[in-house]
Amino acid sequence: MPPSRDRCWWKSLQLRQSLFAAVFENVNIILNCILFCRAAWGEIRMKAAWFHDAVLQYWDDRQWIENFRMTRQTLFEITDVLRPYLMRRDTVMRSAIPVEERVAIGVYFLASRSCYRTIAHIFQKGTSTIASVMVEVCLAIEHTLLKEEVQVVDFNKKMEAGTLIPGNPMFQYRGVPSTTDFGGRAYPLCNWLMKPYAVLRNEMERHYNKVFNRTRNIVECAFGCLKARFRRLSVCMEAHIQNVNSIIASAVILHNICEKKKHFIPDEDKELQNTSTTAEVDVPDLEPTRGTRERMEAEAIRTAIADYLFTHVK
Repeated sequence: MPPSRDRCWWKSLQLRQSLFAAVFENVNIILNCILFCRAAWGEIRMKAAWFHDAVLQYWDDRQWIENFRMTRQTLFEITDVLRPYLMRRDTVMRSAIPVEERVAIGVYFLASRSCYRTIAHIFQKGTSTIASVMVEVCLAIEHTLLKEEVQVVDFNKKMEAGTLIPGNPMFQYRGVPSTTDFGGRAYPLCNWLMKPYAVLRNEMERHYNKVFNRTRNIVECAFGCLKARFRRLSVCMEAHIQNVNSIIASAVILHNICEKKKHFIPDEDKELQNTSTTAEVDVPDLEPTRGTRERMEAEAIRTAIADYLFTHVK
């Protein structure tokens, strides 16, 4: 049995060893936390093989239109126009996303109903990266292609002047000047803007609403084609309100380009193409109070149009 002095020395050595082990374990935990946070900040992702190695290399025009609503050639033509606005430099931290892929992300966002997280998984990018790239692409499309692809007019001035439709077509029927601008039930009844009857009192008014709805179906089907091609417009918009106008404008611009290129709308999306509201629903007239004279003029014009349609249009 060791002497008492040696026994004390032995216990002191054991105590130092246990303290050293505890300190080492705590340091190891701290280092692991630091390394884990570092790994989370610079998350390791798979290479973007889906777009670069699969889509660009092997997809045909049908697959491109089904997923991006346009062919590879059309997307690359748009990319060439947007390149000066979307080109980014490589940094020491990472390589910049190619312009072709940035445009593809924006177009895929408009063409699908997928959320940011799903699109981020598809393109192997961060969720916040997908959101920022989408906004940049839509802003660039609106800035560069709006005037070229969409005829922009000052609706307020033209509506007040009654010249919204080129040539301001008007005709005289029984001494009453009639216009050809039409709006839904939510619009006010004006001498230059007609709306359907809220309460049907006779067969002439019922016939007027029937022809009115039939005419408006053309416009509604146009919006149906737009929503069928770019499904993002048929769901809740996951974007800041200040970017909504640019997102819608970019969808309209791309839709016009696809129509010029005669790109088809996929069969599974055509249920929205023929959307229309032909049912006659009697709703209360929610129009705000207007001047008596202006109201009477508008009623006279609508009555003249209703009488003309009842007599000449079946």
